[in-house]
Amino acid sequence: MSSMFPEPSMRWLFLSWKGRIGRQSYILGAALLVVVQIYILLEIALAGEGNAGRDVMAAWGFVMIGYWIASIIGLLALNVKRMHDADFPTYWVVCLIVPAVGTLFSVFLMFVPGTQTTNQYGPPPFAKK
Repeated sequence: MSSMFPEPSMRWLFLSWKGRIGRQSYILGAALLVVVQIYILLEIALAGEGNAGRDVMAAWGFVMIGYWIASIIGLLALNVKRMHDADFPTYWVVCLIVPAVGTLFSVFLMFVPGTQTTNQYGPPPFAKK
């Protein structure tokens, strides 16, 4: 890829607003965020009882709050890149703010095909050379 379109990586996937991702990458990226959240919730649930359990639960609670903040950035980056692939305007990301609409819009992005040609956001993901 040229310098205008960065090489895909985990950092690019969750922290960059540039480029395009396909449906499979979108679903797998969102699934990774959910799996990490489930792990943190399990740690909170299995913290145990007593003072030590409360301390562990409180620590994991702070980890969860930090993770929620970080995952918002990651989910927005995933959604923006998926909208780029479908050649939708980026400002449609505002739809994600409304809870029910955001969920439906995210599911919609899982099924809408991307453009098969290069668009203003870059070449198609995994394009044949």
